[in-house]
Amino acid sequence: MTTRQGKLIFLVIVYLAVPRPAFLSSSRASSSSTQISMTKVAESKFLWTGIAVTKGKRIFVNFPRWDTKSPYAVAEILADGSAKAYPDLSWNSWKDEDPDVGSKFVCVQSVFCDDRDGLWILDSGNPYLKGVLPSAPKLVKVETRKNTVEKIYPFPREVLESASYLNDIRIDAPGSRAYISDSGVGAILILDLETGRVRKILADHPSTRAEDIVFRVEGVEIRDKIHCDGIALDPKGEYFYYKALTGKVLYRLSTRLLRDFSSAPDRIRDGVERIAEVGVCDGMGFGPDGTLWITSLEDLAIKNWDVRNGLRTVVQNSEIQWPDSLAVCADGSVYFTVSKLHLDPSQAVPYKVFMIQPRR
Repeated sequence: MTTRQGKLIFLVIVYLAVPRPAFLSSSRASSSSTQISMTKVAESKFLWTGIAVTKGKRIFVNFPRWDTKSPYAVAEILADGSAKAYPDLSWNSWKDEDPDVGSKFVCVQSVFCDDRDGLWILDSGNPYLKGVLPSAPKLVKVETRKNTVEKIYPFPREVLESASYLNDIRIDAPGSRAYISDSGVGAILILDLETGRVRKILADHPSTRAEDIVFRVEGVEIRDKIHCDGIALDPKGEYFYYKALTGKVLYRLSTRLLRDFSSAPDRIRDGVERIAEVGVCDGMGFGPDGTLWITSLEDLAIKNWDVRNGLRTVVQNSEIQWPDSLAVCADGSVYFTVSKLHLDPSQAVPYKVFMIQPRR
């Protein structure tokens, strides 16, 4: 495994050769933890990573192209637990050697819903982790009320490397910016949503690089060096939070620095704040009350953090096997994917989506 592709190389090794029959139906069964109930929303025989949920509780997931068997790149989970290609079959029809990488999903790593229910789909353009395909990396915005693509933002070649893997996305609507993590090389991209201009910052900065640690998930030792991965934007849009997956330290930057493309690189580096140690986590996101939710890999848990109370475990359960991404809704409910990336494929199926509803 390489240190530049860390998590992703590991995932491909684990994921290849998984049998790929049709989706399993959702049972909406409940499982319990010591602290809070956890409801299963859906499950699948295909590995998913990202999840996004609209105000009306429409659920979207994505399937990264790490082999040729995945049925879709992006899908909507329907009420009966089945999955439907989203926004349509055409966008999900890319095959190897297909030159149409601009209007088809090549390798989607994450999805995100903004506060107006716009669905943002981040295409890494790096199928099978063999390198970024020219013109393939892009951010696609879908109007979920009409189920149509509203805008496509291609990423210019100069802000990417062959080993780049665009990982997570957050939308700063007041600043007309999108923030994207590159876990393949360790960097953050800032996209101007009005002009399409893209800026790369903190490349190889210690805050975007993996820490020198080894972590374990259910006894499985993970030595991969996984760079800047999970990101989050606070409810007021004042601060952008981020961390490496292989690492424990959470950092943040003022969005005033990020919105201003004239901010000097040294000024941005000087603006990096070390906030707290929150453990090894994959995805994270803020709730409407300003609490930061994180997926805790080592503890098979969902935790949250704030300045006043520090880090707390909300739910810990043996079924939370590599919680990958999460979506925090306005009503406080939290949806998250379970990807089981540390397990042998024969042990991993089915992959699941759970929901927790914190007590009020």
